[in-house]
Amino acid sequence: MRVLRGEPSPEELAALTAVLSLRPTARDEPAAHRRGTANWTRPERLRAYDCPRSWHG
Repeated sequence: MRVLRGEPSPEELAALTAVLSLRPTARDEPAAHRRGTANWTRPERLRAYDCPRSWHG
């Protein structure tokens, strides 16, 4: 790590080092798996024609 601008104190550098060292391990923790909604549809499920006066459930 190299400081390009400013004069950080040793405490600030220690805090930054601690945060950056914990960041890669945060991704490894298993999060609650939640399935999202797909942003695609299957073409075989699309109707060829939808009458504007008919009811679709």
